[in-house]
Amino acid sequence: MKKSVLILLLFLQLDNSLQAQTFNPITASRLQSTIDSLRSSFNVKGISASVLYPGVGVWKGVSGISHAGEPITSDMVFAIASNTKLFTGVLLLKLAENNLIQLDDSLHEYLPTFKNIDSNITIRQLLQHKSGLYDVLSNPALQPVMLGNVSQIWTAEEVLNQYLLAPINNPGGNWSYCNTNYFLLGMIIEASTGNPFYVEFRNRFFDPLGLNTFGIPAFEDFDQPVAHVWMDLFGSGQ
Repeated sequence: MKKSVLILLLFLQLDNSLQAQTFNPITASRLQSTIDSLRSSFNVKGISASVLYPGVGVWKGVSGISHAGEPITSDMVFAIASNTKLFTGVLLLKLAENNLIQLDDSLHEYLPTFKNIDSNITIRQLLQHKSGLYDVLSNPALQPVMLGNVSQIWTAEEVLNQYLLAPINNPGGNWSYCNTNYFLLGMIIEASTGNPFYVEFRNRFFDPLGLNTFGIPAFEDFDQPVAHVWMDLFGSGQ
């Protein structure tokens, strides 16, 4: 199934300075065959992969298309989708380390009241996917609306107010993967720092660590070509 989505996305590209080293051609051929096979087996549109082999060099391979008539190229940046949650979680821990938040603070200390959200849910429960909240991206009514106007930039508040359904569990109960948790965590980042979440990502991670091919689409421009983001959560195939 072809899918790659989240409201918060980052892009990644391997440092081009590593490409000057020579990679074993036999190993390179095997790696290329592997990604070609994976693309076919899992019916995905396109793959871009890199392998850093100590003492040998760097291999970069591509397979498939970005969209019809546009093949994947090794200089394209890709959405990393829910891997963005890792950055979000680390940022919240940094804010706790700097005493801007506490992990057991409740939502009502930072955010207004939302329908179907218990304001006593804690930051820790959001991070651990134990909020009991409904995953707003699972609402089948949302996908057609988003695909109907792909140029629209949705705020977290708009999505939550219009498409969040009733909780599926009590806070602190069973683990359940939920994108709603990270919508709220992004809002907490903004409320506690006074900055947009993407500015905090850039100031705390991207710029200090030299991650110059990372960024947040819709808010930041890219010099590199961007691979098409395919979404098929509800069988849309777009």
